Amino acid sequence: MTVTQFTRFSGGTRDSMVAVARKAKAMQEKAGAEMFRVSRFHTGPWAGQWLVVARYPDWATYGRAMDTLTGDPAWHAILTEVTGFAKLEGRTVLTGVEL
Repeated sequence: MTVTQFTRFSGGTRDSMVAVARKAKAMQEKAGAEMFRVSRFHTGPWAGQWLVVARYPDWATYGRAMDTLTGDPAWHAILTEVTGFAKLEGRTVLTGVEL
């Protein structure tokens, strides 16, 4: 069962968000993420906001990744950088259903 984390941010330019997302992607994938993406909402109530998505294969990998990242000063530097130009609007964690 996959575990997918959706995080929404508002603010920041495309260049600033892409630059910090590239750093975050490398760290998330090293920690075990199968996929890391950044998108921008173009319609609906969140239009203009950024969506950052990281998918992990299971809860065990997700838990290890969160432990690894929260203990890493480089990860904290990325969080400080992104919150310097964008506001965290929300975070949701989903579990996948195999069909």
